[in-house]
Amino acid sequence: MSTMKRVAERAGVSIATVSRVINRNGYVAPYLQEKVLLAMESLHYQPSALARSLRRQETQTVGVLVPQLAQPFFSSLGYAIERTLFANQYRAFLCSAEEDQEKESAYIEMLLRQRADGIILVPTGQSLANVERLLRAKVPIVLVDRDLPALDIDRILSDNFGGAHEICRHLIELGHRRIGVIGTPQYSESMARRLAGVKEALREAGIKLDDELRAMGANE
Repeated sequence: MSTMKRVAERAGVSIATVSRVINRNGYVAPYLQEKVLLAMESLHYQPSALARSLRRQETQTVGVLVPQLAQPFFSSLGYAIERTLFANQYRAFLCSAEEDQEKESAYIEMLLRQRADGIILVPTGQSLANVERLLRAKVPIVLVDRDLPALDIDRILSDNFGGAHEICRHLIELGHRRIGVIGTPQYSESMARRLAGVKEALREAGIKLDDELRAMGANE
């Protein structure tokens, strides 16, 4: 006797009802759901995630791909995304590309093989071909923090220009004139916008950005 049939008999319901509860597919009265769940618990029945995914054409997994997980902003971002996904019955593949386009490509290949239901991506700044590949595969994707303006795609971005402009203007108002900038490679769209904001605030105050006070690193 199959385990699902045993669950149905223990709960006093049909196998179809058990299937609907497991796959969350179709309406089942709350009291019947409770009976099925209690029967599954008493029989120590753990349905196969692979079988469910094949039936539903979903894996309930989402790829989260960031440029560098050791960077505090991206580790906090990954943590928040993973918690939110888990609370909504999804699991995260958390990947760190280390600002390396080839590593990013390898992770995207892995996520495609794993049939992730979607991908949340902070692009490396050289990600256009990788994102276009995902779009061709019809994988839902959302860009975060860094933009790829050439693509018509969902994105969640900060006002990098406005934020940097306000910070620099605040320093100027405090009387500072030698203002340095420490940042990431300028191929990062977000860094380019921040640098533009700083330069605009300095220009408005009649101050030129001293190149000796600008340090642009290789990684975030």
